[in-house]
Amino acid sequence: MNGSDFTISSATMMGVSIGDSGHTGITLISASETQANSITIDVESFTRETIEGAYAYPEAEGKKLLDDWLTNYSVFDGSTMESSNLEAGEVTISHNGNNNYTVEMNLVMVDGVIFSGSFTGDFQVMFNNQ
Repeated sequence: MNGSDFTISSATMMGVSIGDSGHTGITLISASETQANSITIDVESFTRETIEGAYAYPEAEGKKLLDDWLTNYSVFDGSTMESSNLEAGEVTISHNGNNNYTVEMNLVMVDGVIFSGSFTGDFQVMFNNQ
């Protein structure tokens, strides 16, 4: 986050769809006794089978859509909170087997905060497709 480490203490992936449309929210949390940081990346893909791939906002040829409004971050330090939504960026998601994924990101938020890097690890995963 803005060049500082974002040590992940929790990673979740939750996808939901009705018919042929839906979203998956990927939330990465970095927390300590005094501060909680989170980034949620929302992509227009909603099954374990279709989650892999490259995403972008604004839309780019050959890439799936990264949602600018639902992709956001927040920082809470016990007395104040700051947050912002996505201005532009790209994300690549790879499935490594079981609930292990790699999420590579290069995101610029509306307030200028930058998230750049990758996370590979086990996620709490849930998909509900109807």
